[in-house]
Amino acid sequence: MDEQLIRLWGTVIADIATTYVHNLTRRGDGPLRFERAAVNGRIDANALPEFRTFLDREGQAFLERVDAWLTEHESNAGQPESGPIRLGAGVYHIQD
Repeated sequence: MDEQLIRLWGTVIADIATTYVHNLTRRGDGPLRFERAAVNGRIDANALPEFRTFLDREGQAFLERVDAWLTEHESNAGQPESGPIRLGAGVYHIQD
């Protein structure tokens, strides 16, 4: 197995788990972290190639908009701040 791929998997799994832990253990009325999925168990298997094309196009476009937003909000050394944080969103293909 590719060592880089194993690191990527570990990061993705940790990010998802951290989001769930935050949402389950937050105190008071603190904000939930965004976690959503669009899943349907009644899709014709013949639609899989079309879904892959759709997800590649739309998922990539969404992530590029997220990346642009993140870039616009990067901390600059000259601005007062509480310290940089790692922030982002992930999109992944679900298939059973």
